[in-house]
Amino acid sequence: MHSVFLIYMASGRGKRFGSNKLLTHLQHKPLYQYGLDTLCAVGQVNHWPLLVVTAYGKIASWCRSRQIPVVMNEQADEGMAASLRIGVQHSPGAVAWAFFPADQPLLSQQSITQFLQGFCQSPYTLGAMSNGIRPMSPAVFSSRHKEELTAQRGDTGGRQILQQYQNSLYLYRPSPDELLDIDTLEDKHICLSKMQKR
Repeated sequence: MHSVFLIYMASGRGKRFGSNKLLTHLQHKPLYQYGLDTLCAVGQVNHWPLLVVTAYGKIASWCRSRQIPVVMNEQADEGMAASLRIGVQHSPGAVAWAFFPADQPLLSQQSITQFLQGFCQSPYTLGAMSNGIRPMSPAVFSSRHKEELTAQRGDTGGRQILQQYQNSLYLYRPSPDELLDIDTLEDKHICLSKMQKR
């Protein structure tokens, strides 16, 4: 199986949320810890290395206290592309990079593992989760796309690359709830409601 580097992107400014959404609490812990806990478990089971890219000292300190590799993002105001570039630059030797936003707390360990294992066993060099309509985050890129990833600018992340190769993508469709991302306070309330029903 290919060696996949897990990149956790925790630099979002939360402009639509009204405050730092990554530090807002859902039930008993901050939003960013949900996805990070899940990725740590995925990485340990599959022996995939993990790197956290963040603009926040509080998140970086929490990671360091648990021996989770972390890199500070000094270009967070640019948007998601900065996290992609930093992740690639700080993971030498990676065969592929899987990028995960820090605002999808319902994404399960099982779905992440099935997504990445399926990608590794496929003939494709790109993959993304899908809601059945379009590719979405998380997404995975083989090292063939390194130059394209490091050339990205702004807040589009890897979407432009995925769109360019949309007819040759590995797609994985989890349950719809798992792809819920928290951008607004309303999203937070919806997510809390779904958590309470689990």
